[in-house]
Amino acid sequence: MDQDWVGADVKGNSPVKRHPSFDTWISGSPHDSDEYDTDLEEKEAKLGQKQKSPPKSDGTGAVQYEALCRKHGFIPISYLRRHLGKRNIRMRHHYLGGRAARPLAAAFRHNTITETLDLSDNYLESTGANLSNNFIESYGCKAMADMLDSNTTLKSLSLAGNRLMDRDAYYFIEPLKNNLSLVCLDLSNNDFGEMGGLHLGAAVGGNDSISELDLSWNAIRGRGAVAFANALKVNTFLEVLDLAWNGFGGDGTIALGQALMVNTYIRVLDLTNNRIDKPTAIKFGNSLKKNYGLETLILNLNPLGDQGIESILKAADVHPSLKFLSVEEMGINPENLHHIMQLQHERGMIILHGGSGGYQRNTSLQSVLRLLKQFAREHMADVETAFQGQDKERSGILTAEETKMCLRSAGLRLTGRQLDLLIEEIDFSHSGHIRYREILSGKLFAEYHKRRPSRGFNLQDEPMIVQNLTSEESDTGA
Repeated sequence: MDQDWVGADVKGNSPVKRHPSFDTWISGSPHDSDEYDTDLEEKEAKLGQKQKSPPKSDGTGAVQYEALCRKHGFIPISYLRRHLGKRNIRMRHHYLGGRAARPLAAAFRHNTITETLDLSDNYLESTGANLSNNFIESYGCKAMADMLDSNTTLKSLSLAGNRLMDRDAYYFIEPLKNNLSLVCLDLSNNDFGEMGGLHLGAAVGGNDSISELDLSWNAIRGRGAVAFANALKVNTFLEVLDLAWNGFGGDGTIALGQALMVNTYIRVLDLTNNRIDKPTAIKFGNSLKKNYGLETLILNLNPLGDQGIESILKAADVHPSLKFLSVEEMGINPENLHHIMQLQHERGMIILHGGSGGYQRNTSLQSVLRLLKQFAREHMADVETAFQGQDKERSGILTAEETKMCLRSAGLRLTGRQLDLLIEEIDFSHSGHIRYREILSGKLFAEYHKRRPSRGFNLQDEPMIVQNLTSEESDTGA
């Protein structure tokens, strides 16, 4: 039986890191152009004109949304009203505020259509609360968490960049224990700290549905990091875990290693910049030898030291499933470099590292692109089934979000940031739409090499079997 596929972390070459929402604020996303609408109320009906009574309920939740907006004196968001009946909703940067998120949460208690909801960068705090009081009442977060307690169709939820704090994490404990539909949860770029880790650990330990969790760019540390790691010992569903840019440090990372000795379900683990020093890396490497489920391990920007890196490489020697290892942006001594080259040659591993001298090595982007090409070739039937199942109109074109969902469902295991960069790289027109048949036929990779020869040179190393399109597909065009 084929293994799920995973990939190494995607990062730029510069060691200078900026908060993702800063870049979005400066340049905007190429896929976000349809997310900005004027939210003025529609023209009111003429006085005396007879109005039709609205239905009591529907499968979109629009009735409940507008009713609560009227009750609390909010202007309904026109973008949301138009899109509540769609499977995928991306509504970033609208700055709802905490109270304005309550009508939205009410809508999704009744919504049975939408599967993906992205509310990144909406600042779901308590409206009017003083900053010095730490936004004590986070109405928006509680409302969204309560919604998860009753919603049975939502598969993906992003609350990234909403200034959620430790006390807000508590609201997720019971809803995530009860919810059986949510598969992807993004809580990155928030303010969860030590207590937040304790609460999220309780939530993850009792959850039986989430396979992808992004907690990157928080401040989970100390007892919270240990508690979260211990919760992984009993979780059997989580496959992709992004903990980059937290503060797990010694105790938290050692606890993670102990959890990996028991947990064989996690496939992708990102521990970028978590203050993992040499003694911790040595202990983590010893634990890693007893794990046989992990396929991608990302340890970039940690002070592992030569002995720490050596311990990780020795674990890779005996690990039965590890395919991708990333130790970028740290020095590699000649002995470890020789070990890396040996693993790449004998086991076919992709190992990303800082290099030694002028040694030529794979870049993160090249590695992930090669992974996509190889995955599409070896799992063609699964990828094609996922794409065609999503493309109800047989147009040959899917949105960026739909493409990511299809690749996930076909078994490609990458972190959310890896998928974002991958999709952005193959979206040549920056339209937010992907011609998926070009992935199936291999045309996309040939076109990529033609457009970006400096990046795509090693994609030619692996031949792609060109699929013959059916007559129906040929008629619609790719």
